[in-house]
Amino acid sequence: ATLGDVRDTILGEGIAAAAFIPIVYQGRLLGKFMVYFAAPHEVADEDLLLAETVAGHIAFAIARRRADEALVRREREFEALAAQSPDIIARFDRSFRHLYVNPVIEAVTGLPVDHFIGRSNAELGQPLELTSRWERFLGGVFRTGQPAELDFAFDTPQGRRFFHSRAKPELVEGDIVQTVLCTSRDITELKREEARQRLLADVGAAMVSHLSYREALVEVAHLAVASFCDGCAI
Repeated sequence: ATLGDVRDTILGEGIAAAAFIPIVYQGRLLGKFMVYFAAPHEVADEDLLLAETVAGHIAFAIARRRADEALVRREREFEALAAQSPDIIARFDRSFRHLYVNPVIEAVTGLPVDHFIGRSNAELGQPLELTSRWERFLGGVFRTGQPAELDFAFDTPQGRRFFHSRAKPELVEGDIVQTVLCTSRDITELKREEARQRLLADVGAAMVSHLSYREALVEVAHLAVASFCDGCAI
């Protein structure tokens, strides 16, 4: 279309004057804000300033909406991945309450996911010593903004299990720690293997460190009781 055709179209719509204001957020053009007038005239500076202010509000709203939508998408992707993880994945707020926990928690504790949401470990009735360790662990990440690790034992319906937890801060603007994300891996078999290897090494050392076989065997019996049984006879 020629410039004349465009002019005729505009006039045909009853538009005699117009102003086009770019909608810009952080240097990025998002669109344009257009105002029309029925009578020919030059747009006043105060009207342009008002239109620019409106455009600024629109730009902020669009950017905020897009950020919210992107956050929702990321959260859905995160939950989809976390649901497939063999590890326990949990998110905590500054009061150490669970904001999210993946379904693995049900297999470990025998309790449904909903039982944890909105509650801290203390409110869940976990042992005081374990609760205190977790609060120090999480509190340190909130305070320093640095990742941290923790090994702990937990009594499950299947017996005592051992876990290794890694916590990392989740930041908002201004590098403020808003939440902490923890991944806890079951290391029970690793712990048991370490204990077996340690027992074998101690038994070997006992057998060569005593001149008397009787003394050596007494120590081996004590090592066995301390390691994996309630009584031992050789």
